[in-house]
Amino acid sequence: CVCVCVCVWLFLWGCQMRRVVTSPIEKRGVSGFAKDSIIGLRTKSALSHHRFKNVKILVHRKVILLVGFVQAQAEKDAAEMVVESVRGVSRVINEIEVSARESRSSFYDTILSQKDQSKMFLDMTVSSRNYHVTVMGRVIYVIGTALSEKEKLRVISLLRGTSGMRRVVVHIDVEPAQHAPKA
Repeated sequence: CVCVCVCVWLFLWGCQMRRVVTSPIEKRGVSGFAKDSIIGLRTKSALSHHRFKNVKILVHRKVILLVGFVQAQAEKDAAEMVVESVRGVSRVINEIEVSARESRSSFYDTILSQKDQSKMFLDMTVSSRNYHVTVMGRVIYVIGTALSEKEKLRVISLLRGTSGMRRVVVHIDVEPAQHAPKA
């Protein structure tokens, strides 16, 4: 029994190492990852300072995806302006919904978000490290970079296969193909 557990662990660890080595995260590098983390912290701080409680962010390659709920268009616009003023942000995608009702991310949304990330992690045709996923109000939001159009379509298919969702909002770029130099 212990031998089987060790073998399964080694297999999964090896699969994950393959993903680390082949992932485009190397193209942006450790410094790019660190910059995104710093931008994320600055952005969360700025939003909390302005009391945007029902707004989440996803950061990918200096691009901020805003999701959540506010009660008025002026609040949605203000959140975008706050994020645009954060040092290091190159672009803001504002997917905040204006809703008269008080909406919060539910426990159900958190469970679905983890389920979606697990589906992508376990699918060997997807470089899951290149995507950020969250669920808010039964809407799945994803931002990231696909290695190919085929991978992008696979990610969308995996996310659309989640039951109970209202819709899937996709912000995935496709990494340009690397061509070998001609001799």
